[in-house]
Amino acid sequence: MRVSAVNDLFKAVHHIGYRVEDMDRAIAEYQKVLDAPVLRRSTNPRGIPIAFVQVGANQVELVGNGQGPDQVMDHVAYAVDDLDAAMAALKAKGAQFESETPVPGSAPGSKYVFVRLMGARLQVFQP
Repeated sequence: MRVSAVNDLFKAVHHIGYRVEDMDRAIAEYQKVLDAPVLRRSTNPRGIPIAFVQVGANQVELVGNGQGPDQVMDHVAYAVDDLDAAMAALKAKGAQFESETPVPGSAPGSKYVFVRLMGARLQVFQP
């Protein structure tokens, strides 16, 4: 079965992002309950605190929003090798981006864009 050219650009899920009200409490809970090590902690380009924790084979991004409700799923991030090519292919299909230019990620050299899809946020992420 042939998959579409856009679908071919997507790799595995890179991470799942959750909004959290209290970053320190969220990290402590993930560490206490899941033994989840913190991979990195920083702020995103909008100055919002973020942390990545490892849960099994998956990364979970905790996004501090400072306002409830806690633990709301914010986005699923799909890894791509070439963000520019993915954006061009998605744009040709009519995708609506939150930003027309890629945003630098928290890891050096990484970048991403958000796409709105049926009201959900999908992050297209180039590690």
